[in-house]
Amino acid sequence: MLIVNRAAAGIMAGHETDILEIHSQTNSFAESILSSARTIYAFEARDRLVREFDTYLTNAHHVGNRISPSFGTLLSAEYCIVYLGYGLAFWQGIQMFSGTSSQGLTRLSLQKLSM
Repeated sequence: MLIVNRAAAGIMAGHETDILEIHSQTNSFAESILSSARTIYAFEARDRLVREFDTYLTNAHHVGNRISPSFGTLLSAEYCIVYLGYGLAFWQGIQMFSGTSSQGLTRLSLQKLSM
């Protein structure tokens, strides 16, 4: 599970950095717009500024869409690993209950799973 988390985190870290950079640019742009609201209203520059602001948000959205497959892979792999562990534990419990498993193999399996 650690291998899956490390791989997904490595992929997503670069995208998250890109998104944070875009959001910081968007925030500084919005701050400059809000500080000069009278000038924008006087020259009727709202439409152009809204389009430019939308461009920033669209760029962040596109980068965010690249993260979605990584999250999907991460979550599906984690659930798969957890449910495979449950299945193995259930199977091992049935084997122990029915008495068909050898004690040496059971101890070895449980020791390997606990690591």
